[in-house]
Amino acid sequence: MVPNLKGFCDSFPELSVDIHLSDTQVDLVEGGFDIAIRNATLPSSNLVARKLVSDKRILCASKAI
Repeated sequence: MVPNLKGFCDSFPELSVDIHLSDTQVDLVEGGFDIAIRNATLPSSNLVARKLVSDKRILCASKAI
């Protein structure tokens, strides 16, 4: 996504882009967000979700654990 951001902003100079990174699920309506990219199951709501990609989660640990 990041490599395409400059070209996107150049194509739409009237658009303001703010990026917020968080490891918690923020309430999009309360936070005033127009769009979000999440890697989580969404609670039922009136939000519209589109799957962008599939991923595989793995668990990693050191020998000390």
